[in-house]
Amino acid sequence: MKFYQLLVGLLGLILLVCLCGVEGQYMPTSTGNVTTSNIPSVGYSATTQNLKINQTANPYSQYYTMGPAPDTHITAPQQFNISGNIPSTVYFSYQRQPVVYSQYQSTPSKINNSLWLKGSNSWAQYAEVPQGAVVPLLAISPNGGSGNIREIHPNGQVYNYNYFFYPYSQLTFYADTIGRHTIDFGLLDQPSNQVVIDVIGTYKPPSYFNPPSMIIPTKSTLQNQSTAISPTKINASQKVTSKYSEYYRNLTGPKPSARVSAPVKYNISNNPPYSVYFAQRQAMPYSILKSNPTYENNNSLWIKGTTSWTQYAAVPFGTLVSLIAVSPNGGRGYFTDIEPNGLKYSQNFFFYPDNQQTFYADEIGRHTLTFTTGNRVSNPVVIDVIRYPYLVANWGDPYFNYFYGFPSDYLALEEGESAIQAAEGQPEFGAGADKSSTTSEARAGEAAIVAGGENS
Repeated sequence: MKFYQLLVGLLGLILLVCLCGVEGQYMPTSTGNVTTSNIPSVGYSATTQNLKINQTANPYSQYYTMGPAPDTHITAPQQFNISGNIPSTVYFSYQRQPVVYSQYQSTPSKINNSLWLKGSNSWAQYAEVPQGAVVPLLAISPNGGSGNIREIHPNGQVYNYNYFFYPYSQLTFYADTIGRHTIDFGLLDQPSNQVVIDVIGTYKPPSYFNPPSMIIPTKSTLQNQSTAISPTKINASQKVTSKYSEYYRNLTGPKPSARVSAPVKYNISNNPPYSVYFAQRQAMPYSILKSNPTYENNNSLWIKGTTSWTQYAAVPFGTLVSLIAVSPNGGRGYFTDIEPNGLKYSQNFFFYPDNQQTFYADEIGRHTLTFTTGNRVSNPVVIDVIRYPYLVANWGDPYFNYFYGFPSDYLALEEGESAIQAAEGQPEFGAGADKSSTTSEARAGEAAIVAGGENS
């Protein structure tokens, strides 16, 4: 009997301990200054407004800003003063290997070309940024000079931009496309390290497809044009004033037998330019370019104007453009033209050190020109051939956004105007119009123009 009573008492004590444990399971717990309940919610989401949540800071936030979209994907280099902007740390690779800047500076590798994502207090070679972000880049080259910045785009294409670099240059990258962007630059066949930018998110950034200065006629002006298009208005011999006027001249004699003439020896010292324009019309005094080692050791190609050289021009159909090919060694080589219908090239002999050639603008669209000697490819120059001189006067600089090619809205305008001309019997550069075209075709052409203007 006593044993039975002892057993009952022991079981009661065990039951009491278990009940206390269950009650303690639902007791409030304290986390700092905030009290929360651990009771699991069923069918309702727990509020977190008063909770202190430990969040890890974004390690990449210092490498980008959010703001208005720039007018280009990678901007031209600007001279940068390193004094007062020295980072505490540099981070290598996507692993973000930290190295104290003073230690990095003491190594021989600092004399090489290097590219960095510039943060507020550190530099890095990798970052994740949201779509629509603007990322500052810092390019360091011991001597600076003419070189290329290269981007491997998420679409698999490789895009090159020819610029003049300072010993310390700042550029900006616009994160307009989701995916991985790999960027480097090179001068005198010395490539820099690569930086990698992973663009994430679903934000749709503003488009910079059409430069603001590119004017498409309004609907009211289109109506006037459709009723009376003057042949002189579209004639290539009409005088048009634009920022590209110095880079082309009218054809006064027979048409050239080839689009690009063979090189002839030229003496730059007799007529040097005052300035040169790289991508994004980055201006540079010719004296600075000529004194840089990159000019003396690289092939370079330019569009020759009366007072300056450039790497881009928009010219009317039927005009002539002078080209200057600078080759440090000269010799046998070839000239290439990536034109609307494909690739054309010619084998040529280039004189040392300077050559002049003539480009005949006989095909509407974009022409990307380069030449090669001694396995050295020159920088590209781009010529947009436009049928209507009155559009040349207001043409922007779409070349330097390599992604977009010849603007599609101009092609709509081109097709529309051609249809109107044919239907209304207007001559097209001396060629007889197709008198059989109907008014409906003309109106279809006008609709194409309006569509091009409204979509711009």
